[in-house]
Amino acid sequence: MESVVVRKRFDNNIFNGAIVATSVGYNPEMLADLPGVKRIWGNRKHTLAYQEGTQDIRSPYKHHMTGVAKALLELGLDGHGIKIGIVDSGVDYNHPELGKCWKTDKCPWQYGKDFIGDEYIYTQEKPVIKPNDTPMDCVGHGTHISGIIAGRGPQVQGVAPGATLGMYRVLSCPVNGDVYADDAIIMQGMEEAFKDGMDILSLSFGVIGWSEDPIAALSTRMIDKGMVVVAAVGNDGGDGLQTGSSPALGRGVISVGSVENWNYTTTATNITTPSGWRLVRTSEESTNMVNFLFPKGASLSVPKTSSGDIHGCKETDDDIKGTVAVVARGDCTFQQKAEIIQAKGGVGMIVISEGNNVTSMMLAMNISIPAVMVGIEDGLFIVKGVAKGNSKVETNLEEFVSFASTTGGSMSKFSSYGPSPELDLVPMISAPGENIWSTYPIKLGSYKSLSGTSMSAPYIAGVVALIKQARPKLTVDQIRQILVSSANPILDSGTNHMVSPYSSGAGLVNVYNAIKSRGTVGPYMLSINQTEISCSEKDPTGVRLSSHDITFTNSDSQKKAKIVLNNTAANSLSMYDSNGDFAKSILENSIVPTWPTNTSEVTQETMPQCIFSDDSMEVEAGKNVVFKVKIVTPYGLSESGRWFYGGFLNLSVTWDGEDTSSTFIVPYGGFNGDYSAIEMLSPASIGGPSFVDGNLNEIKEISSYKIDKNSPPLFSFSIDVPSPLIYTSLIDAKNNSVGILALGSAMHVSRSLPSKNGAYLVPVNNTVHVGDKSPKIVIAADGTYRLRLSIMRPFGYPRKKSNFEIWDSDEFTFG
Repeated sequence: MESVVVRKRFDNNIFNGAIVATSVGYNPEMLADLPGVKRIWGNRKHTLAYQEGTQDIRSPYKHHMTGVAKALLELGLDGHGIKIGIVDSGVDYNHPELGKCWKTDKCPWQYGKDFIGDEYIYTQEKPVIKPNDTPMDCVGHGTHISGIIAGRGPQVQGVAPGATLGMYRVLSCPVNGDVYADDAIIMQGMEEAFKDGMDILSLSFGVIGWSEDPIAALSTRMIDKGMVVVAAVGNDGGDGLQTGSSPALGRGVISVGSVENWNYTTTATNITTPSGWRLVRTSEESTNMVNFLFPKGASLSVPKTSSGDIHGCKETDDDIKGTVAVVARGDCTFQQKAEIIQAKGGVGMIVISEGNNVTSMMLAMNISIPAVMVGIEDGLFIVKGVAKGNSKVETNLEEFVSFASTTGGSMSKFSSYGPSPELDLVPMISAPGENIWSTYPIKLGSYKSLSGTSMSAPYIAGVVALIKQARPKLTVDQIRQILVSSANPILDSGTNHMVSPYSSGAGLVNVYNAIKSRGTVGPYMLSINQTEISCSEKDPTGVRLSSHDITFTNSDSQKKAKIVLNNTAANSLSMYDSNGDFAKSILENSIVPTWPTNTSEVTQETMPQCIFSDDSMEVEAGKNVVFKVKIVTPYGLSESGRWFYGGFLNLSVTWDGEDTSSTFIVPYGGFNGDYSAIEMLSPASIGGPSFVDGNLNEIKEISSYKIDKNSPPLFSFSIDVPSPLIYTSLIDAKNNSVGILALGSAMHVSRSLPSKNGAYLVPVNNTVHVGDKSPKIVIAADGTYRLRLSIMRPFGYPRKKSNFEIWDSDEFTFG
């Protein structure tokens, strides 16, 4: 077939498929009709899950909190004999703390290959791929990850410094600040790592997706063959729930969230005002990756509206050209503030937090000015100083200052939330990922601090290496079990309840406890994707609950143990305000609504409850015991609030003759309602269905709009919930479907992200596809039509109309 060219074949025992290119105008859906084709995917682009960080943070800040220090020093572990593959941007293997070698005797780098080269530009129609002889890093990301895993000191102490390493370079050099690769290149790197016999694979990239995505599916195949795959859950937490990335969503993948560092070191930011001088603590640079550097100083301004508002969300008559503008957090997004300041000629932005905690801000690459956040005390000092007269900010790369973080160990605000589209618990576990000091290419400064789940994932890869070294007979599933059951759930000081498992997974990793574990729990995570209505006299009547059998195995061959059971309820999470609108706190401040809202006492019915078959039991040495638990949803919360609840089953285990107990946890989570009946479409306020022209301007009355078939309007819509299947049909005047619009159907569709203007766009013309297995292209006759958007709800069946949410447009005319 001349329209299809095979670029690469995958023909092995983990993945059987091919990379193909089609000619312009060829309908890729026709590939599905070829003999032997079971599934097709688009070749998506991937970017990195990290952002700029602060500087000069040494390793002791993290290892004592995760059990790594005890594993290294007390148990003498270092990952020796374990092979870790890193699929990333390459590595500066000449770095003195990374071996200063490549594939020589006793060198840590014994494996690896470049698959992309330095000339790849993802925007080109046919990007140039010219791999180099070695996977040298031109970005820094892969070198940073390598130090987290296996840095040898003195500045960077990796988690597993004795491991054998492989670097499989699949990411481009920076182009306009962006670093990308596509599915096809990444899969080649993963395949090579598998062929090289890597025990562990570390992946720190992704896009919001599904477990059925190609890289996620390939990861699952590798796991089934005995490889441990660890992946970053993503950095889209500011957009709310169900923002986990693929491949982290792959079944069996250890998906990793990020916690804040316990120390905070940053470029010194000096503020000078008529009131005096002050050294202020700033956040990391924002995601537009522009360094907040003013070595010669810059004037400060506080732009105000006529009413005195300083949120920076509206145009101001104040002259801020050439100044660093200081604005308050709230009322609009960080992106909107930055766009206004940049348009007015500002050279930088400082956002004042609502408290003394600061966080990096999500800004798009069209923002060319640097932006940081300061705490409210520092912010008030700046505002008062500017009011008195000329005030300046000064920073440079030669001066650093350290602060003790008041929020160390808490979840990073950027860390993506679960659940998966199919309600699986993600992330699985969390590790240090914010403000991580590690190795960097020598040409780029040798050391740097970065933040992101890109940093927490390799930390867990190193942790798994220590576990495999200490307990080499464990299976992949057993490693996941002990990682989860030995973790420490994270307390939310704002609510005095545990952070939701949909944010932290099992909690902060503790590798020492995992290695020393004398028991296993199964299932080790409970993803509750459906509930039943209780009618038993023994249970609260008329409420939703789910029933589960839990098995505890006592792996101590000499001692029996006593188990005491209890439940720790965690925060519930939503994306909606009480009036049903999409949460203003997410749109303006990237904050997910939480219940409880504060540390005040809450009623029992607004928190998940557990009913155990027995509160305590004994288990003989080397034996197991099964108990039952019924998990009751927080029925005191309105189901219209779309709350996701969760918590932790706690098994406090004491072995005979011992005074201290060990705690094993089982995280659980579910949806407070019927998830299969949930509303899918986003409300009009954030992207409800509409028609737009080629410049994305809304068409108010589509019925009076003259449709040009050569330059058709676009149908725009957003969804709040991931959908297994969406299609847009052309409906005639008799309410019959003429066919599905070209480019109007998709499988495994992710939810739309407000911060990224994540509406889906479908060209509206009279070209439709008719038929299922062998669709034909048909040109609809001139006439009056409507669009019908069909969105399949979770767990639905494509042939069952009641499983779809349907939306019909107003009528419009072709011809």
